[in-house]
Amino acid sequence: LNGGIVRLTNGASIKSQSETFSTGSAGDITINAERLTLANRSEISSSSLGISADAGDAGNITIQSGSTVLLNDSSITTEASEASGGKIVVNAPEMIRLTNSRISTSVKGVAGDSDGGNISIDPQFFILQNSQLIAQANAGAGGAINVIAGVFIADPRSLVSATSESGPQGTVNIQSPVQNV
Repeated sequence: LNGGIVRLTNGASIKSQSETFSTGSAGDITINAERLTLANRSEISSSSLGISADAGDAGNITIQSGSTVLLNDSSITTEASEASGGKIVVNAPEMIRLTNSRISTSVKGVAGDSDGGNISIDPQFFILQNSQLIAQANAGAGGAINVIAGVFIADPRSLVSATSESGPQGTVNIQSPVQNV
């Protein structure tokens, strides 16, 4: 999707999904916009719902904004039932702000090779207000979260986590000269 201002509101969604008995991967989603806003239960997601051992991975989500990415009561997610999670990359030169929102990669599979997807965030200002930045897995390795920001602010009700239920934990790397966590 290429455009000037992209705005999803009132439960609008952009989704890519592979089905339960599919062995194919979910498709990638790429958005290039001047500004991106998601509000009121809107979502961008790529999901691999395949339950077989050879199920395809979740797709990747790449968002490139010319200025800002704003989420309010909304989400950007990748999810896999048995395969590995897709990665999420969000770049905005000015600001990425999540309010009551979530950016997450999730892998539910019980196989040890089903790893969580990675998340990369790169704005001048990254603000989390009662929001979550999560890269999780069940049996595989948790994902890696990399944030490079001039200013990183997260209120006490927000969560940044890269975990695995029973596999190796993921990593959280925040590079910001100004942090308020």
